[in-house]
Amino acid sequence: MGQKLTIATELTNKDLATEVAAILSKIDGIETVDWKNGAGEKGVLTSKVHPHIIVLDDASQYGSLEERIYRLREAYPSVTIFVASQTQQPQQIVQAMKAGAAEFFVHPIKQKQVEKAIEDAHAQLAQDGQIGKGRAFSFVSAKGGGGATVLATNIAIALKTKRSVALCDMSCQSGDSTVLLDLEPRTDMADVASYFHRLDAALLKDCMTHHGSGIELLAAPNRPERSEEIRPEHVARIIELLKEAYDLVLIDCASMYVDENEVESYRASEKIFIVTELSLPSLRNAVRLKRLITELQIPEPRVEFVINRYHKGSSLSIESAEETLKKKVFWLFPNDYVDVMHSINRGTPVVQMHPHSQFSTNITAFVERLLDPTSSKDFRGIRGMFGKAV
Repeated sequence: MGQKLTIATELTNKDLATEVAAILSKIDGIETVDWKNGAGEKGVLTSKVHPHIIVLDDASQYGSLEERIYRLREAYPSVTIFVASQTQQPQQIVQAMKAGAAEFFVHPIKQKQVEKAIEDAHAQLAQDGQIGKGRAFSFVSAKGGGGATVLATNIAIALKTKRSVALCDMSCQSGDSTVLLDLEPRTDMADVASYFHRLDAALLKDCMTHHGSGIELLAAPNRPERSEEIRPEHVARIIELLKEAYDLVLIDCASMYVDENEVESYRASEKIFIVTELSLPSLRNAVRLKRLITELQIPEPRVEFVINRYHKGSSLSIESAEETLKKKVFWLFPNDYVDVMHSINRGTPVVQMHPHSQFSTNITAFVERLLDPTSSKDFRGIRGMFGKAV
């Protein structure tokens, strides 16, 4: 979710209160407040909290359910209201929905039902501009095999400890994210494109593939020829919906390739990281790629260079590389060939397989810089002699 949601619960039934609290405790990206004695229905004068969602039961001591919903809607016009009950009475459900309730949960309440209801509410709030949207970052290699996919997948998993994360594989003809994550998606981006005219956040979430780390993947087409079915307007809408549903969206772009679909990814991204190496051909390609991206009206400050497979003592120095790139390198990722190749062949990202390796600790530091751009600008992932940042 792009921003934490505040959920107020007003549940006088102790069993329901316990059940709902247990469910909400397992959901990321929310904070809860427990209202007592009908505090919410007395309005903003008695409650300092302005929740995004209110969950109430059908207890009658504060009036009929319809009256209570009307009072809450009057006090908090933009709030989403859920009702929880221990009994299923069709007439009561209809009345609650007519009064303005968005969902009606009946004991035993299902975890996934509540999660989907909260996701739908979040997407609607983001669409209405009432909460901030998520942030998107693109990764593109300056040459084939440059390592952008390895970086994007590992960074996505490292970010998951902080936020909700979606990984979008835009390398539509040769996407490898599924291999690196050992996943077999039921649906991919071409399938999502075919649903375009009825696509919303809920449908898109259903098309994502869940990884054991907690991230969600929108896979590249399983058959490369289906990439032709994906158009720029599809990509723009998909990324917009991903940013409504997730805090962070990482986009793995095709290497050294720019078409109209890729341009939409770049336009939606806060930063575009061009992945290069300390070799002259790779650096020259990086310069060409940056020039092409900026000629497409992407602001130059949004484009950053990162060096992959860096090792001390390289024949080409960082200073020489920056002279060629005409820009300071944003980050240095270490050359950890053995661990990376082991992880690729096992289908388990390095940050999971070897969490304390040099590569993994570097990825963790990169995540901190990504989430807080003002922190340690001098440190770029590698330290030299006496601990000095390279």
